[in-house]
Amino acid sequence: MKKIDIGTGLTTLKGKFSNLCDNLETVIIRATTPPTINPTDGVYAPTSDNNKYKIYVPDVSVNAYKAAEGWNTLADRILPLSLIES
Repeated sequence: MKKIDIGTGLTTLKGKFSNLCDNLETVIIRATTPPTINPTDGVYAPTSDNNKYKIYVPDVSVNAYKAAEGWNTLADRILPLSLIES
């Protein structure tokens, strides 16, 4: 799997994207409000591991994602959705 496209209804994230596939390149999250990351001893939070997937979010939400707890550690990967959808 190289791409994940998550709809607008995501409110809580309970797993690492990188656990889904080592070849993951693109994660699209269409939720305007950054989902809460539900960590259990840090196991479930998305991590800045060797997999350098990009995270695309609604353009109006880029700054909110980059500032949100848990997401802020991935700020360099968070990009506006308009970069891949015209």
